[in-house]
Amino acid sequence: LLEKPMNKIIFILIIVCNLTSCVNVDIARWVITPSIDGLKRNHGYAYPATAISSIAHPAGSSIEQTQLISADKITDISVTHLMVPEQKIGFVYCGGNGFRQSNRAKPIFNAFNPTPNILLFDYPGYGLSGGEATLNEFNLATELLAQHIEQWHTQNHFEKIIFWGKSFGGTICARLAGQYTQKSALVLETTYNNLYSLVNSRAGLFKYILSMNIDPDAADFHINQSLTHYAHPIAIIKSTNDPITPPQESDKLAKLLRGQGNNVVLLSMGKARHEDLLFHPCEGGAVFKKLKPVIGDLTLNTAGCSANK
Repeated sequence: LLEKPMNKIIFILIIVCNLTSCVNVDIARWVITPSIDGLKRNHGYAYPATAISSIAHPAGSSIEQTQLISADKITDISVTHLMVPEQKIGFVYCGGNGFRQSNRAKPIFNAFNPTPNILLFDYPGYGLSGGEATLNEFNLATELLAQHIEQWHTQNHFEKIIFWGKSFGGTICARLAGQYTQKSALVLETTYNNLYSLVNSRAGLFKYILSMNIDPDAADFHINQSLTHYAHPIAIIKSTNDPITPPQESDKLAKLLRGQGNNVVLLSMGKARHEDLLFHPCEGGAVFKKLKPVIGDLTLNTAGCSANK
């Protein structure tokens, strides 16, 4: 391989760059948790916002809203419950880095049949939550949320909680599930173990000549570390055509978690891109059938879907 002069040059360049960092790349906090103004300029996040209390929801269910405030008043997290009488499953959704309850609650509230009890929340500095999207505030937020979810479970006598993390939200839901003490399950949809792993996958061969410097204030939780002692089932869902989270990130995460003893099922939702599975019930039914060993009888609402699809 090294007999050709060009290959020798490339090999030397890789060695030198690994030792001296040819190109430094700084990954700022706002790349991971972008500003609301920045999100509004991205058509992919330009969903119309709606007052949560007026969002259409299944008959017989009710919407409750509350704020979780840290003792030092720094962190203020907006939480919404969709409560369904007689249902004994709780569903906690951790959205991607542009998630806001006000523009994504409606499809989640109507995604299932039958509908479980659903808990949504805005990240620090987003939507109805106060503060800033810093690592410190995410740490405080996950502590507040973990305590609140425990109380929510106990007060309503749930059989179990299903944590569902999408993309960036996978790192948050894994952290919540890892702190949770009662029966649960965890679904990680098109997510990654940590930022450095994701950036390296996106960089491809350029990773050999780049030095990645991630802002220490970025919300970067390592999923494997969060789940070291997690004893409940985990499903990882990948997309083979995802331009944001490469499918090999899901493969690596599954291998990493299995290696530390976690019970992991790895599934593919085919050639979908970075879409949310819950928002495409007509295409997601087949994946949900394979999820049954992890999430039980929870199914998508496929009313109106063609039987031929």
